[in-house]
Amino acid sequence: MATASCKVSAFSPQPATAWPGGLLASRPCDPYRAGPFRLYDLMSQIPVPAPLWRRLLAGVYDLLLILGLWMIAAWVMVVIASLSGLELDRRVNQIVLFLVGMGFYAGFWSRAGQTLGMRVWRLHVRRSDGAPLRWPIAVLRYCAAWFSLLALGLGMLWSLIDRQRRCWHDLVAGTEVIQMPKPAPGKNAE
Repeated sequence: MATASCKVSAFSPQPATAWPGGLLASRPCDPYRAGPFRLYDLMSQIPVPAPLWRRLLAGVYDLLLILGLWMIAAWVMVVIASLSGLELDRRVNQIVLFLVGMGFYAGFWSRAGQTLGMRVWRLHVRRSDGAPLRWPIAVLRYCAAWFSLLALGLGMLWSLIDRQRRCWHDLVAGTEVIQMPKPAPGKNAE
């Protein structure tokens, strides 16, 4: 007799179905009887809002990467300006660097839900309803994050008083940053 695979995850919600005899009684995937670590797996998958200190440390990792990208972009602009004989315009430089940052962050957020720094600190950004970010929402979040920082960091500090630990850019874009669970004991991290 083949049994259905037991995959329950808070990160990929499945519709609840009613089974005869109660929700878990005769269900082919009973989390309490599926193995010694099954209950741990279920409890570890409850989304937890990411604390500000984790977000800031992930930001430090990402800052190192984005500084490298900005240096490459600035070098390309200098080479283009020297070859064409044009003078570098400060506003054009700022726009190009802003767009490079937007491509970095919005690209990672919309593709994987996390930047490289967020991956190290087990953080994941998603929409408030649990769905992944799409490109326009990621761009909006990036632009609003600049506003959060330029307001003397008040937009970031807002997460200290928000119940769901959201910053201003999370509120504007309708997103949340959650802390991913640790791998279960005895399992390799993927």
